[in-house]
Amino acid sequence: MEKLSEHFSWEEMTSTSHKDLLVLNQHEAEAFKDNLKHTVTALEEIRVLVGSMTVSSGFRGLSLNKRVGGSATSSHSKGLAADIIPNKMKVVDAFHKLLVNKDKIPNVKKIILEQFGGKEWLHIQGKIDLKEKLEVYSTKDGKSYTPVK
Repeated sequence: MEKLSEHFSWEEMTSTSHKDLLVLNQHEAEAFKDNLKHTVTALEEIRVLVGSMTVSSGFRGLSLNKRVGGSATSSHSKGLAADIIPNKMKVVDAFHKLLVNKDKIPNVKKIILEQFGGKEWLHIQGKIDLKEKLEVYSTKDGKSYTPVK
């Protein structure tokens, strides 16, 4: 198993439950390996604060992104985003913990608390440029995003 970081593997960041698209998705991800490394650097920082987590969606190539109804401009399709669910705390509690510890997650560009369809998760986007400011949002429908301070 190829490791992208201490706790995150290539397989985990490129996996899909749509098994017919797995090989294609991993092939498409090869071009975005450097971006995936930025993303897992951000996830490692978050892991220190919230503990272990499940990556429910990492890289999504064009075919997979279309199948799951993702945005045409999705950061997932560039290897710069992951959706996570903390294993040891509620998603909302993890969100609040990240908000009060912003200084400890310098490689995180964006955090979105997503709560809709009876599910909730955190969308995390890694930074390429450390000068980028952290953006924090919440959404109840996946279409309109409310800034969070």
